[in-house]
Amino acid sequence: MTLAGMRVVWFIDLNRSFVSEDLRICAEHAMAGLRLRIGLPAQALAAQGVLNTLVSIAPGDALPALPARPDIAVFTKPYIYGDAERDRHASRFIDAAETLKRNGTAVVFDQTDNLFADQRRDYALRMLELADAVSTCSTILGTLIQEQAGRASWLVPDPLEGRRGAAAFAARGRSIWARLRGAPAGAPLRLLWFGGQPATFRALMRWRAELARLARRQPLKLEVVMNRVPEVEAGVAQMAGDGIAVTLHAWSPAAMAERLADCDLVLLPTDSTNPRSFTASANRLTAALWAGRFPIAGAIPSYLDFTDVAWVGDNPVAGIDWALAHPQEVLARLHAGQARLERSFSATAVGAAWGAVFEGLGKR
Repeated sequence: MTLAGMRVVWFIDLNRSFVSEDLRICAEHAMAGLRLRIGLPAQALAAQGVLNTLVSIAPGDALPALPARPDIAVFTKPYIYGDAERDRHASRFIDAAETLKRNGTAVVFDQTDNLFADQRRDYALRMLELADAVSTCSTILGTLIQEQAGRASWLVPDPLEGRRGAAAFAARGRSIWARLRGAPAGAPLRLLWFGGQPATFRALMRWRAELARLARRQPLKLEVVMNRVPEVEAGVAQMAGDGIAVTLHAWSPAAMAERLADCDLVLLPTDSTNPRSFTASANRLTAALWAGRFPIAGAIPSYLDFTDVAWVGDNPVAGIDWALAHPQEVLARLHAGQARLERSFSATAVGAAWGAVFEGLGKR
């Protein structure tokens, strides 16, 4: 099975039914999962001659008519719109996979979250049973899939977004190292946090006490990029009360690019006790590195793969102090990290990884 001329349908969950060949629907969507697991990979594959179609099935609807029988159908997770609706929608994905497989279409299940830990467990197990091939975004999740369902999986990383940024580290602050380098007394250290899910913001709040203590000796300016929801707004207000100059920005590609360019360090706290967060991909860490900004990241498995090019641990103050003490090492790690990303996480590299999954189906 060669890529040129291959027909691939990507099943997405946008709570409405449609069939479209406009890949921008996913490539420019606010949901990272739609951009990184469907839109951008499909665009990279289109450059290799793959004919891509997006299919969304609303809860309660049947499989829409497709323009031609696909060679491959890629299924991912259903999103959450409420328990009853989600369960019905999951059955729509399963019904579609069963129908297409009976008609000769190969089924790929791309599992990028620990669905075994929530109400979608039965959906995941059935899709893993149906799938002709399984892909995932992290080594730890691949291990979990093997343990839970006895299935091997292809590791397909999340692709990079945007242009490579110039590696930079201003090393501002009131630490002794910053003063020795002539930084103005009282210059705030510019920190950035970004995310798309409430669970990731709760991880930031787990670092709140440490950051509050740091703010008493080091002025901090924290930019938070996430869509405005009451939980986030309340958390931002609490951190402001800790003496941190914190600003909340709604997520958008422009906001992300601007905030990344204007920060000194990127905070990526994690909650290793959360079974879903523990298996997350490294896409936020790679986004920081690609923008040329140094990540201070929590210790989940996917981040531990980058300990030589980032700071990974559960004490953010230790990471920040290390960065301020080693500005040249920070820059060296940023350059090394960007070189690694260019080799393995570029659109071309990720397109090739998806291509290997698809071409492997022809060898069944």
